[in-house]
Amino acid sequence: MSPDNNVVSWEQDQRLVLSEMKRNAETMEMIRVDMGNLKVEVAVLKIKSGLWGLTAGAIPVIIALGIKSLG
Repeated sequence: MSPDNNVVSWEQDQRLVLSEMKRNAETMEMIRVDMGNLKVEVAVLKIKSGLWGLTAGAIPVIIALGIKSLG
């Protein structure tokens, strides 16, 4: 193999490596955005579950207070 062939081969490999690195960087950015969206969705679900828990816990208290006031 002549030195010129090695240079051409390395230039092709270099372009391939750089294009793959760029593609991976774009993929990582998309994953980062998706993770941010998931964090927001999880926070919303935590708030909703807390409100449902508060509501579910308040029902027996209201019933007990109603029975106590009747008795």
